[in-house]
Amino acid sequence: MRVLFAGHALAVPLNQVLCCEIERRGVELTVLAPAEWEASVGGATPFARHAELQAETVLRPVRFDGKMQLHYYRGLTPGDFPTRPDLIFVDEEAYGLSTYQLLRIARALDVPLIFRTNQNLLKRYPPPFCWTERAVYGYAVAALPCAEACGEVLRAKGYRGRLEVVGFGLDPSVSREWPTEELRARLGIPPEAFVVGFMGRFTESKGPLDVIEACLELHRRGADPYLLTVGAGGQEEALRARAASLPAGRAVFPGIVPHGRPAAEHLGCMDACVVPSRTTPSWKEQFGRVIIEAMAAGTPVIGSDSGNVPVLVRETGGGCVFPEGDVQALATTIETLMNDRELARRLGAAGRDFVNREYTFGRLAERMVDVFADVVAR
Repeated sequence: MRVLFAGHALAVPLNQVLCCEIERRGVELTVLAPAEWEASVGGATPFARHAELQAETVLRPVRFDGKMQLHYYRGLTPGDFPTRPDLIFVDEEAYGLSTYQLLRIARALDVPLIFRTNQNLLKRYPPPFCWTERAVYGYAVAALPCAEACGEVLRAKGYRGRLEVVGFGLDPSVSREWPTEELRARLGIPPEAFVVGFMGRFTESKGPLDVIEACLELHRRGADPYLLTVGAGGQEEALRARAASLPAGRAVFPGIVPHGRPAAEHLGCMDACVVPSRTTPSWKEQFGRVIIEAMAAGTPVIGSDSGNVPVLVRETGGGCVFPEGDVQALATTIETLMNDRELARRLGAAGRDFVNREYTFGRLAERMVDVFADVVAR
């Protein structure tokens, strides 16, 4: 079975691990990726190949670099793929311009198309995006939403093809408990401290200010947690200013850490990882990848009830849920884990066991290959 796998995320080697796992299951891949991608945080990233990737790679410059659904590949034609695929998989939304570009190539090669979606809000797009979306819905034989809510949106918008919910995956090399002593020492955090953590973009929708306010409330109650806030974004100055109200040394901002081992070690350094996402008119948490990343490191998660967060936390059994935006409830939940370290340990162990069984790249590859094989057979 020959599959053309396309997506802007494949510019990064870590995101190619899924392709490696698909190849291990007997699929012959061709990878289409940007020659360079302008990440939202971290700047321009030239394509770098994963050491284990066997696939032929087709690299093209893109127009509207870094724009998720606006970008498309310059000068891409069906002749750019020496081996005709049996199907094309596009790891992009149906309304994206690159998805429409791959739809035209699928038509030219007379092969089926499968697309990915993370959209969990019912949105109506202006032309040309609504035209692109309608065309993809009409041609695609299958869609892989990351969560049930995303599939419900597809149905509400008129998609009638096959749906298979396929979440995100983890690199098994970072899915383990990490020793914390050295990292804590570098960050100035005592070994015995209870560390409340946040990892993500510093934006209002991701809710990092709620974590700081909860820690301030805990200090007012007489508790003494440390705060580890990992990431970057437009709210950084305001977050640092508010965190300055904590006792000296209690708030640590290490900046951005790369995906993979560095991120896993920082998540493993936390005693509780808070995912305080806040729903806005245009966004709610679509999956919550940091949830499974934290759980893979053995860290319990305290998540808000935004979007897919409560679904994932309850499915894994690896954490607790609080009402989004309720700082008092968040502080009380953190306090519960601070006072019951055995409960925190049990939640962390349950989450780690579940995600290492159901959310590895290998498990994700199995689900996708099953869909690919069935589509090709039909």
